[in-house]
Order: sequence, then structure tokens, then C-alpha cells
Amino acid sequence: MAKLGDTTFFGASRTVYKFGVFNHDSNFKDTVPAVYVLCTTNEKGQHKPVYVGETDKLGIEIPRRNVSSAAQDHGVMHICVHLDADEGSRRSKVSDLMEYYEPSGNSE
Repeated sequence: MAKLGDTTFFGASRTVYKFGVFNHDSNFKDTVPAVYVLCTTNEKGQHKPVYVGETDKLGIEIPRRNVSSAAQDHGVMHICVHLDADEGSRRSKVSDLMEYYEPSGNSE
């Protein structure tokens, strides 16, 4: 799992969250606790969230989310990962990000 770089996402609270960027076909260790964003890129090359989630087992959650299918159906190019071991904190961040971006994949 080679990290491609870093990006930031804003929450509705205007909090800035830093994420590592990985290819959509990356594999992660099972026990990684994180907030993750499946995203495409817009015409300016900026990341556009399609789905925002959280888990304490990233290596299990990403295959379960069927990212390969999302890549085909929604143009998902990257998985952006923000490490966070606290479940309450992860859920709060997901809510904040979802309120700001309103990702289409979360409403399916």
C-alpha cells in the first residue's frame, strides 16, 4: 500500500482534516482504525468525496465496501485515510464531513 500523497477535506464546522491518499485498489492492515473517503477527482484535480465512512478495521471494511465496484460505478480513483483510534471522534468527523460534502454514495 503505497501512499500517493496527502490531501485535506473540510467539515461543515470548517475543521480541516488531513488524509493520506491511496489508489482505490490498495490493501490495508485489518486492524487500522480510521475515517476514510472514497473519492473521484474534479476537472481541477481536486478530490471529490463519493462516500465517507469510519471503521476500526480498515483492511476488512474496504473490501466489504466493494471499492472495485464503486470505482467502476462512480469513478472512485482514491481512498483517502485519516487515522483515528477513537470511535466517537471518528463518528463525529464522518458526520462533519458528510454534512459539508453530502456524498452521493452515503445516500444509496
